[in-house]
Amino acid sequence: MAWDASPCDIWGVDVQKHCNALRARRDRILRSLELPAYRDAQNQQHQVVRHYLDRSRELASACLFVADAGLTVPTMVFLRVLCEDLFLITWAARSEANAARLANAGVEALAHLAAVNLERGWMHVLKKDSREDHTRPMLPKIRKMAGDRLHIEQIARNVGLGGVYDVVYRPASLEVHGKTFGVFSSNEGSGAITPTLIAIISVLDVIMLVADNCVLRGGATEPSEILGRLFGPE
Repeated sequence: MAWDASPCDIWGVDVQKHCNALRARRDRILRSLELPAYRDAQNQQHQVVRHYLDRSRELASACLFVADAGLTVPTMVFLRVLCEDLFLITWAARSEANAARLANAGVEALAHLAAVNLERGWMHVLKKDSREDHTRPMLPKIRKMAGDRLHIEQIARNVGLGGVYDVVYRPASLEVHGKTFGVFSSNEGSGAITPTLIAIISVLDVIMLVADNCVLRGGATEPSEILGRLFGPE
């Protein structure tokens, strides 16, 4: 069967409404990133926060494509990724030390990746001119660069968002790891994608709140305010 309209249109007004709301959040993030406080940020903490806000802008744009195409699996994957970014941006906004730790996390992750591949023989360190193998003497230095890995559950609980980890992040992780056979169906239409879109919109709202409180107002966001925005008042 062929049609010209997107699944988003076919599912009806409800999904289209949430896609429009998601688009509005994406556009608001774009406007925020153009503000001098974000665009010209010199403070490393603000630069790290801007990085995660810009990631949320890109993820929101991608989510619009997959939601409009009626793809429930990647929409759930985007929810999980945004949820993890919420934990990280909140942690970075708490202190300059946390932000500095995150700023170096990419190098540490690459060092860990390299160490694993070197230890297992998939990679080698070779001297450029002689092609002499220097893997063995280099391994301790690379392991030292890897440092202690960040654990997302610990970060979530440290910033008071353990409930978000348990209620939102854990279920969304099932789709990321492909452990959904007999659990979730990709053929449930708007009944499957609508709650995921609503959750994504809420997470984006909180990411923007955390970023603005840090960069524009110079403060951190209390867990109670984040939880209230996500789950409503107690």
